[in-house]
Amino acid sequence: MMVGGRGLRGINEERQQDHQKVCEGINEEWLHRKSGLSKVVKSLRRHKRKIAIEMVYIKSK
Repeated sequence: MMVGGRGLRGINEERQQDHQKVCEGINEEWLHRKSGLSKVVKSLRRHKRKIAIEMVYIKSK
C-alpha cells in the first residue's frame, strides 16, 4: 500500500494544516461561547439574588 513517500507526506502535511485550522476555529468558537456563558451565569446569579431578596421580602411581610 505504498503510494510514493512524497505523496503520503504531502497528504499528512495537508491534514496537519487542516487540523490546526479546525483547532483554531474551535478555540475561537469556545472563547465566544465562554464569554457568552459567563454573561449568562452572571445574569443568572443576579437573578437568583433577586429571587432570594424577593422571597425574604415576602417572608418578612
